[in-house]
Amino acid sequence: MRIVLPGDEVSKADDRLPGEGVYKDGESLRSEYLGIVIDDGHVIKVKPFKRPPIPRVGSIVVGYVLSIIRGRIIQIQVYNLDGRIVQPFTVIAKPPEDILSAEHYARVGDFVRAKIIDDKKLIATLEGEDFGVILATCGRCNYPLLLKDESMAGKLTKLYCPICGNEETRKTAKDYNTFAKLALEKSVDYVMLDTYRQIPFEMKV
Repeated sequence: MRIVLPGDEVSKADDRLPGEGVYKDGESLRSEYLGIVIDDGHVIKVKPFKRPPIPRVGSIVVGYVLSIIRGRIIQIQVYNLDGRIVQPFTVIAKPPEDILSAEHYARVGDFVRAKIIDDKKLIATLEGEDFGVILATCGRCNYPLLLKDESMAGKLTKLYCPICGNEETRKTAKDYNTFAKLALEKSVDYVMLDTYRQIPFEMKV
């Protein structure tokens, strides 16, 4: 089963004919939906996922940091809700008041796991050892960052880049190094894609 996001290339335009859920973009055929690719060798289609489940208080979400608003609000693009891949939607989270800037907690492009605490305004929290950044890359060289002290997993702590030595601060989830080490072994893109498919508290490889 091949899962694609909106805009993902599903085939070259000269290899297949576009079917439902697929559009031509130059020499590529791309998906209109978050869904499953159906390919019969001649026509390629994308079957969209059913209507996504509704986030509730206590729901677990996984996604990436889309933006930091006014230095205090973390906007998260969610792709995984309670262990299911869903049509993307956004939630917001705030660090504790004693944290001067949200960028000490998470930065744009980081992958995070959070818990919904307000399902009307779609507010989430990164508090608790199970929640926080699960994968971050170096702001200098874009290499996966590792925990400087593994005993600090699940807390606000220092991460370091094994390539350039750069250090950055993040509020990590307790299994942060599971994702970071996998990113070192395989590739960041592979791990980022696989986070969409993960069970909320553990990695499926």
